[in-house]
Amino acid sequence: MEKKPTRANIEYLFRFGTQQPGRGPKKPETAEAALDQLVQDSNAWVRRCVEAWFCPTNPIIEEAVASGGPRDLAGKYDEAIYAIQVVAGCAELAEQKLKKGKRKVQARLRRAKS
Repeated sequence: MEKKPTRANIEYLFRFGTQQPGRGPKKPETAEAALDQLVQDSNAWVRRCVEAWFCPTNPIIEEAVASGGPRDLAGKYDEAIYAIQVVAGCAELAEQKLKKGKRKVQARLRRAKS
């Protein structure tokens, strides 16, 4: 059962949030704080991805090392594949928004020099 998130699914998340239960993440008050948080959290995610989930010296995900049976594991792989596709879609849309923000800053700097 492989389903892939659509662009519309990702845009919905950006408009309405994830709707996950619990307290939401702390929202930064400035663009500088938001960018710092984004870089810090992204670097932490990359480190976890490379050094824990897909560690070359302990490839438990790639080698399908499980404590339960393969039937349970197959569903977890589907869930993880979908989750990583959502992350990829969010990253793509976030990159577009970052570039748009950078263009606005650059335009303000050009106007300030005039």
